[in-house]
This record gives sequence, C-alpha cells and structure tokens, in this order.
Amino acid sequence: MKRLLALVAFLFASAAQAATYYVDCTAPNDKGAGTSPETAWQTIDKVNRSSFQPGDFILFKRGCTWHEQLVVPSPGSAGHPITFGAYGSGASPIINGSTLITPGTSWSDEGSNVWSATAANMPEQVFFDGAHFGNKVANLGALASEYDWYHDGSTTLYVYSPTDPDTRYTSPGVECAYQTRGIFSWLQSYITVQDLTIERTGYQSILNVGGKGWTVKNVSMLYSWNEGMRNWGNDVNTRVDDLTVTGCTISYTGGEGIYAGNFGVNGVISGNSIEHACLSTALDYTAGIKIWSGPSGSEDPDNVSGFLIEKNVVSYCGDGTGNRGAGIWCDTSSSNIVRYNRVHDNQLVGILIEKGNSNQVYGNVIYNHTAYLSGNGGRGIMLSMNLGEEECNDNLIYSNTAYNSRQSLVFWGAGSTHSISNNIVKNNIFLTSSEDDISYLPQGRDSGNVFAYNCLGPNNIKVNWNRSSKTTYAAWETAYGSTTHSVQSDPFFTNAPGGEFTLLAVSPCIDAGADLGPSCATALLPGSSWPGNVMTGDQRNAGQWWEIGAYVFPGGLAASFTVSPDTPTQGQPVQFTDTSTGATTWNWDFGDGTRSMGRNPVHTYADRGSYTVVLWVSNGVNSSQAVKTVTTATVVRKHLPKR
Repeated sequence: MKRLLALVAFLFASAAQAATYYVDCTAPNDKGAGTSPETAWQTIDKVNRSSFQPGDFILFKRGCTWHEQLVVPSPGSAGHPITFGAYGSGASPIINGSTLITPGTSWSDEGSNVWSATAANMPEQVFFDGAHFGNKVANLGALASEYDWYHDGSTTLYVYSPTDPDTRYTSPGVECAYQTRGIFSWLQSYITVQDLTIERTGYQSILNVGGKGWTVKNVSMLYSWNEGMRNWGNDVNTRVDDLTVTGCTISYTGGEGIYAGNFGVNGVISGNSIEHACLSTALDYTAGIKIWSGPSGSEDPDNVSGFLIEKNVVSYCGDGTGNRGAGIWCDTSSSNIVRYNRVHDNQLVGILIEKGNSNQVYGNVIYNHTAYLSGNGGRGIMLSMNLGEEECNDNLIYSNTAYNSRQSLVFWGAGSTHSISNNIVKNNIFLTSSEDDISYLPQGRDSGNVFAYNCLGPNNIKVNWNRSSKTTYAAWETAYGSTTHSVQSDPFFTNAPGGEFTLLAVSPCIDAGADLGPSCATALLPGSSWPGNVMTGDQRNAGQWWEIGAYVFPGGLAASFTVSPDTPTQGQPVQFTDTSTGATTWNWDFGDGTRSMGRNPVHTYADRGSYTVVLWVSNGVNSSQAVKTVTTATVVRKHLPKR
C-alpha cells in the first residue's frame, strides 16, 4: 500500500511540475529563462538543446517565422504529453524550411534561358513562387524546362527560366529548402503538435519515427516535397500506435498528405482537409491519406490496423501522370473504418482497399474520378488483390455514393494466388460511369461476394462481369447467379453536377435499402459540410427502411410524445416517451424551469399545478415541436380515526 501511495504522489508531483516555455523570434537571444513571454527564447535551436518533462508546453509566438527544424528532444507520458503550440494573437507561428533568394539579387544570364545565383549550400528542393516544385536535374546541361534546377555542390544555383527569375517569380520568389523537415522526432512518444504552420520543406512537414500517442491538430502543412506528415513504426517495439491527426490543412505535397506505415494500430484521422497532394513525378503509389504495413515484401495486415478515417475532404490529388493520386488508400491493412469522407477529383482512385480484410467503407461521397492513367486511374471505390500474398476478404462496402468515375466500383484480383471473397456491397449508388458502373475481375479466386440493394441508374447499365459486358440488370443477375434487388432508376440527386448528392423527395432510393443492423445505421445528413460540420443521423429514425446512397432522407419529421401517468401527483415520477418520427435530437422543457436532452426522460414535479411541456426535435436539417399540458394533483392523505 505504501508503494502505491508513493507512486500516486510521484505522478501528481510530476504533473504539478509541468512548465510552459515561450519562443519569440523577436526576443534578443536565448539567454532568458523561457518561462514567460518576457523571458522568451529566440530560436528553435534552443528548444532542440533543452530537456522537457511530461506535461510541459512549448509555445511559439503567433506572427513569427523560423527557418529552422524542430527536433523533439524529450518524450511525454500517457496522459501528460509534451505540447508544441502557439501563444499570442495573429497568424499561426510558421516553421519555414526554405530560405528566399533575396529579391533584387543579380541573377546572371548564362544563356539559353539558364540563370545562376549564389546559394551557399545544396538545397533539398527549390520552390518557385511557393506553389511550384522545382525539378532537380543531374547536371547543368540537363536544364531544359521551366522549374528545372541544378546546384553545383559548391555555391551556385542554376535554374531554367524564360525570363529573369527576379522579375518572373515575385510571390515570394525562388526559395531553397535547406531543412529536410519542419518537425522531426525519433522514438519520442506522447507528443502533441497544434496550431502551427509548417511549410516548404525538403521532405516532410512532420516526421514521427517510432513515437506512439501522437496528436497533431489544427496544423497547416504546405508545400512539402514528400509527405505532409509521415508516421513510421520502426519495428515491432517502436510503433506509431494511437495516432490522432485532426483539423489539419494539408496541401501541395509531393507525396502523401498523411501517411502511417509499417507498425501502428488504432489511429484516428478525422476532419482534415487535404488537397493537391501526390504531385511529385518521382513518387508513385501515393494518396492523400495512406496507411500501409509495408515496405514491400514484409507486409502484414495486422501490423497497421484499426484506423478510423472519417469526415475528411480529400481532393485534387495527383499530377495526371503515373500511378499516383489516390484519395484514401488502405494498403495491406485490416479492420479499418473509412466513413463520412468527401473524396473527389483525384487522379488514381477515390477509396482503395488493397490486400486487407474486415475493413468497412460506408457513408462516403466519391465523385469526379475520371483520369485514365494507362487504365489504372479514374476509379471510385476499388478492392484489389494486385500482387502479394495477402487476401482481400470480408470487407463491407455500404451506403456510399460514387458518381462520375471512369469505373465506379472495381474488384481486381490480378497478380495474386489468394482470394477476394465474402465481401458485401449493399445500399450504394454507382452512377454516371464513363466505362464501368461495376468492374468485377477477381480472376477466378472469388466466392461469397454479395451485391444487393444498389442503384446503378436506369437500364442500359455498364457492368463488366469477368470480362463480359452486361448492359441490363437481368443480364447481370444471370451472370451473378441471383437477384440483386437493385433500384433500376435515376436516384434523383438534388444537384449532382454541383456536388450535392442528397436525395429529392421523389427518389426511389428512399426506403429502398437493406437493414444492415444497428452498428451500420448511421448515414450522412443533408446540410453536412466538410471537414468542419459533418452531421450524421440514424437510418432507423428517418423512415420505414434504409436509404440507398450516402445520405439519409430526413422526410416526415414530426414531434410527438406521451405522458404517463396522465395526471400525476406531487412528487410522483412522470415518464415522458418520445413517439416522434425522423428525429435525431431531442430537447425537452418541462415547464417548471428544468430541461432535458434525453430521448425518454423521467421528471418529477415538486409542486401542484399545470405545466406546459414542450418537446423540440430535429433531424439535423429541420425541426418540429409538440406541446402538452401536464397537471399535477395534490396528494390526498387519509387520516385514521383516533382510538
């Protein structure tokens, strides 16, 4: 017992000793204590050379910019992370991995549109006006196109530019990335990074190797030559378990926006905005969000599993060439949930499940995936067994909307001897595909795959079933071997060309889906916006049956309730029972100054009287109310006669 008390006392003492340190780029130097804004440190280098305790905060002043790399020097502990964040007012603190070649610098004209300037060190990357990645070439003679660059390894940078770079690039100009990362961590766990901007780095904005319990929130990661954030489990003992990335903005990356690989389970990637990722022609097989148990040859789906990827918007990934630019990619990874994401205008595929089991993909809106990419691009949802020794079984694909893809749904089994079986595809809309609504090519290694209660639009559908074209539901069902219970009609979206895939009241997809059970009952509500206001509702409260597609139709909302007993006495518990239709939230006013947000509350009135009870219900879009009067009676006490 004494040992336990001593341990508790130690833990409380450790938490009490947590300190806050301040970093201000306008501070005179690093000689201050750093424990107040008045004694702030000036440089990130000072942070790198310091040691911190679990629970400490290191805060960077808003409005400041540092051209340094933060190397996390100390770990936190479970429940007491070390936090790197911001203080003050104004724009987020910036860690910029690049240095601007000073405007007005005399660029020397070397002829043939080649220009030179002094750059004392070899850069990792060169950026032109921020948004344009440079293309590093092998020698001076290889400079042939705009944004090509070459450094001689000494002091001179050469670029290809049609005109003087000093006047052609002014927003902000030509920048050399000397920092490989904005934040680098090696085997440091329980770290929180929040409210920072990290930009223009030679590799990643953030690299976490072997650190578990990381949280990254409200961070902007811009113009990184490789990934925005890379999380890499070094081995089975140094994993990136329990990762959380939320509320981040990631754009213009050469590789993935967010990457987790090798060893790591139970991550949450939620509410992020990722666009214009996967732009580097030097990097293939990239995605806006990718989790992978690689590297190739050592994959095990259980090593990277249990991720929740939800409520993200992932768009415009890929440069239009190569095998790059998926939206969300789970590669050799199992037991993940991919839900409520808005994935559009990516080059390769919207959502890809490759060589993984027991994944769930539901409630996603996927559209405008039309690129060809030598036959590899333009897919909405894809299950793949492309090479490798792992299976792709027992995945659940339901209640998604995939619109305007080259191929809306693809089952692909080439290059593997293992199975793609027992996958369930229900309650989805696959519409307006230029090539295939469904492309089913498991290469003979399939069994038990279920297709039911989906909508492919009116007859004249496009199904490629084992390389045989089926243009009618009847022909498809003959090849499939069973009825598909399909909705053979236009689903009647609100405004599909404008990206609005809610259902109109006349839609045949309303109440036409299969009931998949309570654990699968939630769907998107109309009025959702990504990534900050994604709303969901219960299919069971919005109609008699489930909808087909990503959205629930919240029609028929009507508030009502019952009261029992009808005329309660003072102090008697009163049961209020909701009998509304289509409701997802409840708000009660009992008329005596008390309220409840429960669905079926019990309330007791202390005094006799008449009370006006109001129930407001909502489905996330509309609201309704019901009103009743409850009258309480005085308790009648019988007195026995005196003896």
